[in-house]
Amino acid sequence: MTLNPQAVGLESSESTLRFDWKTLALYALVGDQGGGAKQQMETAQLQEATGDLAAAEKSYAAIVAADPNALLALRGLARVAEARGDLAGAKAHWAEYTKKSRAGDAGWFQGEYQQARLEVAAGDKKAACKRLDDLRPAMPALTDADMRKELTTLYDQACK
Repeated sequence: MTLNPQAVGLESSESTLRFDWKTLALYALVGDQGGGAKQQMETAQLQEATGDLAAAEKSYAAIVAADPNALLALRGLARVAEARGDLAGAKAHWAEYTKKSRAGDAGWFQGEYQQARLEVAAGDKKAACKRLDDLRPAMPALTDADMRKELTTLYDQACK
């Protein structure tokens, strides 16, 4: 089985990770027994990557319940909600993520971008355009060229 680690926020020097079913079962077993926060996050990410969205949502929610500032778990909840077609829920998770990120940091820009992208996807270009306009004064602090390009592309899509 081949998984895309970047799709669920895992860091890897390879473009894919390979797991066999025994490995996945072992991770699921460890996750069910509690384990540390890192193990819980890895289990949630594996559940998401294998399409078990209900289990992933439950795992991410448990992590956030234990640590309301668990930003990776909030991102996971947002991805799961969007994968289920719940754009409003995804936007709410991204809003919470953004609120808990430090303004001007890469995560904060990511959260704002995701909220605007979801607004466009929901057909509310006016709200997305306002969000992106409000973001403009902070743009000089954005050092990530890829994020700057994504924001500009989304701005063109929402505001023109």
